[in-house]
Amino acid sequence: DKLSNILLPRSSTVSFTGPDGAVTEPIEGGNWLLSRDCKELTLSYTVPEKLTRRDVYIDGGTELVLSCRVYTQAEMDRLNEEYYQAREQLWQAGGELGDIFDRQDASKKWNEEKGQWEKRYP
Repeated sequence: DKLSNILLPRSSTVSFTGPDGAVTEPIEGGNWLLSRDCKELTLSYTVPEKLTRRDVYIDGGTELVLSCRVYTQAEMDRLNEEYYQAREQLWQAGGELGDIFDRQDASKKWNEEKGQWEKRYP
């Protein structure tokens, strides 16, 4: 069914802030396609009029195609868990490095027997 993959934009325009302020230009919906393995989503839309922002431009009639990875909730849960574990390891390593630097930068203590200042942590 050809109508099942028509992309309807949330808005009929796209906007951005340029050097002269807000710019709003029309867009036209295109199509979408989900890969057979349901892991990649591709969307397209068309910019009917020339879009310019500073030294970048898109000619009128240009079709923009956007692709992205689609994740299941189980995949997101696994990736989140991996992220939290890696972040915890990073924080732990950072704390250990901080302790090392604190020891290196610690004030010296006076050694009465030797009559001199020495490192607090050898």
